[in-house]
Amino acid sequence: MSKTFFVMISTDPDVDPVKSLVALACATQAISDGHNVNAFFAPNAVKLLQADYLKALDDRVSQSAGFCREMFDKLTEQASVYCSTMSQAEMV
Repeated sequence: MSKTFFVMISTDPDVDPVKSLVALACATQAISDGHNVNAFFAPNAVKLLQADYLKALDDRVSQSAGFCREMFDKLTEQASVYCSTMSQAEMV
């Protein structure tokens, strides 16, 4: 039986990039497990919506190139994604 999860990603990835990655990983794992996911990117987390920032995050969290982008793509393709209207980001 699938459930619906609300995941709020609020950690500033400049302050704690690993915690930001864990939030993405939890959301994408819920999708992989067959659940419905609603993800909300709160103010500082909207940086993760920028393609160049997301690409650079791989190095900061010691992952192979494209690792973070792969999770982000799964999230945006299979979940409902929202972001703070007071934040500035260019959607990837």
